[in-house]
Amino acid sequence: PFRPAIPHVIISNDKFGFIEFLDYRERLQGHVNCFDELEICGWYLNDREQFKEYADADAMISTSPNMGTIFDAYYHVGLGFKDEFDIEYKRDYPLLEYPREFEMNVIRGYDVTSAYTVPGT
Repeated sequence: PFRPAIPHVIISNDKFGFIEFLDYRERLQGHVNCFDELEICGWYLNDREQFKEYADADAMISTSPNMGTIFDAYYHVGLGFKDEFDIEYKRDYPLLEYPREFEMNVIRGYDVTSAYTVPGT
């Protein structure tokens, strides 16, 4: 039988991990800028400690598209779903490399105010 190549953290019944993700994701609300929510999910799956650290940061955070590439990598080799599309081909593909650490783009309030001067002062 086909065994999915997905990392344990994605397919496990780790209810605590999911609740932890939701808790920290809520903390990011209002100070994260992302194009796709999968960037945030991929960030959590790859570097939970950094994700949790930035969740409470007093800063505006921008994610990057490469944070979600974990999902592309595992889709490429098969996710293990019943009747998965093209699984007969995916089984033979190697797992693509994907970033596991991220350099963050952060803007803190003082970064903006220190660069701005009021005209005439």
